[in-house]
Amino acid sequence: MNIEVARREFSSKYYYWSLKDFEREIDEGLPFLRELKDSSPYWVVQMISTMSFSEQRSFAKALVKRFHKEALGFRGEVITRAEKELVDRYCERALQLTPSALLFRQRQLAAEPMEHISSRALKRKVSLELETLGLKLLENAGGIWRYITSFGEWDVITEIDTTNRGADLIYHHHIVLAGAHETVVLPHGERLERRIPLQQFISLNAWLGISSTTEWPDLTDVEGAGAAKHLARLCSHFLRAAPELLRL
Repeated sequence: MNIEVARREFSSKYYYWSLKDFEREIDEGLPFLRELKDSSPYWVVQMISTMSFSEQRSFAKALVKRFHKEALGFRGEVITRAEKELVDRYCERALQLTPSALLFRQRQLAAEPMEHISSRALKRKVSLELETLGLKLLENAGGIWRYITSFGEWDVITEIDTTNRGADLIYHHHIVLAGAHETVVLPHGERLERRIPLQQFISLNAWLGISSTTEWPDLTDVEGAGAAKHLARLCSHFLRAAPELLRL
């Protein structure tokens, strides 16, 4: 196995799949993005809702390209000036609070009682949803737990995090070579054994070029069940695509 060749091939396939998946999302009315409370997808939805069909496609392509620069290099593609202008417009909007985030902050400042979901309750809801997908629990360390799904010589590690201060729930997929490890020498000389990665930090916002993480902030107890179901749908969506993406 030449891991560098595999990374290059996967990078290219992942890029084109991401372009197609953003088109699917637009064609279906942005179902995954509309369910996220986070500001980044919120402003993407708002911008797309004011655009023509061709503008929507151009905007989607610009966002995807900014997070798949390695694949662009392999393919000899670049981010055009027009695409950069679209991305800059989005980045300016993404700094603004969403209406729900603004309301949450106002309620905090007013010291209003809010039924914020506990990490334990959220973890229980998410675990129940992921069990329905048949994911195998690999490890559980406090508020971070990992599931493993194997596809031939590759393992997809699904990581769930409920420990982050900035969000109640975050998820990623990491793809690693099954049964293999490598030694990494850290800056201060310590040697670390780790799984050999093919691609890391895969999530909806990341593959669509919207944000480096996909997260659910400021969840109430009532919203927890919906967030858990949404997370399970996103995981299922990528895992269904994984076998073809990993045919390297």
